[in-house]
Amino acid sequence: MIQKNGYVQLEIKDKEAYIIYHPPISGGDNCDIKEVESYIIKQGFTSFSVQRINDLIENKEEKSLLLGESKYDFFSGTMDTETDEKGMIATSRIYPPSVNGPEFTKEDIIASLKSESIRFGIDEEAINNFLENPIYFTDVIFAKGQLPKEGTDGEGKFYFNTNTDLKPKKNEDGSVDFHSLNMINEVKEGDLLCEVKKEIKGTNGTDLFGRNIEPKKVKVFKIECGKNVSFNEERTKIYAGVTGHVFLKNGIISVSDVYTITGDVDNSTGNIDYKGNVTILGSIKTGFSVKSGGDIVVNGVIEDATVRASGHIIVKRGINAKGKGDITAEGNIISKFIENCNVKAGGYVESGVILTSHVEADGDVVVGGSRGNISGSTVISGGSVKAKTIGTDMGAKTLVAIGQKPMYKAKYEEIRKSDDKLNEKIQKFSGIMSNYQKSMKKGAKLDKKTILYLKELAVALSKCKELLSHNNRIKNEIDALIKKNNSSKIVIEKDIYPGCTIILSGVKKNIDSKLSSCQFKCVDGVISKTII
Repeated sequence: MIQKNGYVQLEIKDKEAYIIYHPPISGGDNCDIKEVESYIIKQGFTSFSVQRINDLIENKEEKSLLLGESKYDFFSGTMDTETDEKGMIATSRIYPPSVNGPEFTKEDIIASLKSESIRFGIDEEAINNFLENPIYFTDVIFAKGQLPKEGTDGEGKFYFNTNTDLKPKKNEDGSVDFHSLNMINEVKEGDLLCEVKKEIKGTNGTDLFGRNIEPKKVKVFKIECGKNVSFNEERTKIYAGVTGHVFLKNGIISVSDVYTITGDVDNSTGNIDYKGNVTILGSIKTGFSVKSGGDIVVNGVIEDATVRASGHIIVKRGINAKGKGDITAEGNIISKFIENCNVKAGGYVESGVILTSHVEADGDVVVGGSRGNISGSTVISGGSVKAKTIGTDMGAKTLVAIGQKPMYKAKYEEIRKSDDKLNEKIQKFSGIMSNYQKSMKKGAKLDKKTILYLKELAVALSKCKELLSHNNRIKNEIDALIKKNNSSKIVIEKDIYPGCTIILSGVKKNIDSKLSSCQFKCVDGVISKTII
């Protein structure tokens, strides 16, 4: 340490006190007059000329100035210490003893720190350095707290596409490329599916006053093995147990082996009912049904058939069901065309044409490609509808409806009633446990039967809180769906013709004249039209 800042020091001669000014060196800071005043007053001197001391400092020359009589032969040094708001750094400022006064000792400095309740992080090396080369009127750090060592969150690296809302690629003309759907994540037996990096907890820190400082809580990466997958012994890697389709759902990785039909679904195969994914290289013929616990991919066409999928349905050539077909998917439905059919999707519907059909989708309905026409059909969407043309110049009756599903409101009400019951139970269970805790504090001893009862009560209370949290997540999801619905619209890239009816959020509008390149939205209960 090197003294750079200017400072003052007392000197006692023949019972008279002088103040000696030492100017700064090597670019150090000069004394602050207020700090010098405070220093002199703390030594017991109150009758002095501030102006003369200020002149002494401003001249920046090493000189002394008589203060007055002194009762003492010497003065000890003093030390002021301040800590930051977080209690992690102690900054001390040392004021020198008078000339020939007693020098600071290590014990003096440590005692001064402890008088400020500093118990941890005292830097003895910094104290020793100061004692070897004292510096005054200068900030010195003699103690530092120890910051906590932060941990790391758990992480998972997936080796397959976890996006369940994949959409088909588009050709340059806007049509759908059904040869490049990439909807199924195919894996082979033994393939690595996921690597898990476990969380590492941090370690506590300590502030200057000896209080623990906890690190941030680390996030645990939660992943479970479902059907046909397994962890390694260290539970750091997950592998496929069979060849098939891998998917992630609700934090569980599963592999569904795909059932492939090399020809048509017809008399040679009978009806298909399979828990996994189904790939049909031919077509589904009239009168047959295909049910899948996963996705269904049809390379050919679907005729007058019944098709059910817990995942997506992809029809590469199209659907022409002659008015009796029934196609339902919990996920998305993608088909080159949809004609004479009832179609229902839990996700979105995408097609090149929708003719004389009834189509419902919880998500968007997109009709693109070279034609992009909806006509002679009823289309109901929980999202938005986009098409090139709606209706025909011959006035084909066509209905396009967007609106909030009654099921949202019913589900919300069901959850609200459930919340009321759960909150009632939580209040009851918490009250009982609180009463027992008060009795125990007063010295009451519990028998084994009561202890078992309290354990069961704690489990029940925890379960109620978990269910309440689950209900909140569902309500948030419903709120998001309703919010999305409020921003839904009907977009017509080219024309919409007379004979068409649109409904948005319960508001109905008949199209009386041909309109081009426009979109419709419902704002405050009124359908508005804008040009695109």
